[in-house]
Amino acid sequence: MWIDSSGKGPERSFSEALRLNRSEAGLLYVPKEFPIISETPPLSSLSDLAFSLFHPFFKGDILEPYLEGICKRAFNFSVPLKKLDESTDLLELFHGPTHAFKDIGARFLAECEDKVIELQEHGMNKLVMVATSGDTGAAVASAFYKKPSFKVLILFPKGQVSKRQKASLTRWEENILSFEIEGSFDDCQNLVKLLLEDKDIRKRVGVTSANSINVGRILPQTLYYAYASFIKKRETGKRASFIIPSGNMGNSIACFWAREMGCPIDRIYLATNANKTVPNYYETLTYQPQLSIRTLANAMDVGAPNNLERLLSLYKGKESSLKKSSKAISVSDEDIKKTILKRLEVGNEGWGVLLCPHTATAAFVRGLFPGDDFILVGTAHPSKFDDILSPLLGGKELPLPSGLKTLVERTPKFKTLPSSFDKVKQALLQEL
Repeated sequence: MWIDSSGKGPERSFSEALRLNRSEAGLLYVPKEFPIISETPPLSSLSDLAFSLFHPFFKGDILEPYLEGICKRAFNFSVPLKKLDESTDLLELFHGPTHAFKDIGARFLAECEDKVIELQEHGMNKLVMVATSGDTGAAVASAFYKKPSFKVLILFPKGQVSKRQKASLTRWEENILSFEIEGSFDDCQNLVKLLLEDKDIRKRVGVTSANSINVGRILPQTLYYAYASFIKKRETGKRASFIIPSGNMGNSIACFWAREMGCPIDRIYLATNANKTVPNYYETLTYQPQLSIRTLANAMDVGAPNNLERLLSLYKGKESSLKKSSKAISVSDEDIKKTILKRLEVGNEGWGVLLCPHTATAAFVRGLFPGDDFILVGTAHPSKFDDILSPLLGGKELPLPSGLKTLVERTPKFKTLPSSFDKVKQALLQEL
């Protein structure tokens, strides 16, 4: 069962929490308790592992009989664990259809939502809203594309996503709407929260969020931490430690949840960009949201990370344990650039691997702890950031994977709007 982050309020099933997004008190849902993995789960396929991990969360839920099929449809691609050196591995999470780790949560969410609509005899069509700082919107669009019961609204900040990311957010048709907002990601995120509660919109259509406030986005992301940690346990007999590029903290909280479930995970280090809300919390144990700062790792440009609420709930009264088992470290743009070039070299301290700016934050943090073993979380295919990486590489253009190449060649379709709730609502109602 699921409860809100205060530990109060009514208990909800997974599908109820999926539908509500937030509790009546406006708080995020968290598991009431974490089922403990008592033995090594199946590692032969991601879908088999996912079914084994997630089944306890679905007991008694209307989706329980369909969970195995949901997992098979959602997780039909690989998450390679690549060895970089004797003490460093890279968990590549960019082999899904839009080449970013967001595919894993978005596809599971879409399969769950689609099945819920199918099971409801008089189910209302749904509007799926998502604020994106780069990769989430494309992953959600891909996951829900051409599903007849859904319309998707993507809100992204003008001038704060890469050229290729913008192409992947605005080249959809049919049931996908894209609004470019003259503001920050935090503005986009706030607009989604307001739209979710708007009575005029709720009269027209069912509404939900595909951001990481939704349990359907967070729970599936525990999958790759379970997979990588059990693989390393089998190979080395040791628990794995992770360094995670962190913005809105959905990717991070999934790792903490996986550790609570009994996955063999030791330390969890969060690598942020110049947006220091989370590192500042670790220093002061006081949450102080800030205005977001633009950086090279744009998908992590978040000043008020939603999922910090879930972390605070998990470690309420146990803050010393949090600081003992995890860290949060800020990485500057200059260090991101230096790390990309350093790790691209072959030999010395290089790995001969091109990293996206976000993964580079994890690689920089890795260099601060040379004597330890770590798994770095690779969040996106580097070619999505050609406008950032190409100048570093002497102007060399990075080839796109075939799926993204087909997408970005389509005609763009989007609206540019001010960061005004009334303007955005009016434009959305016209589309509905």
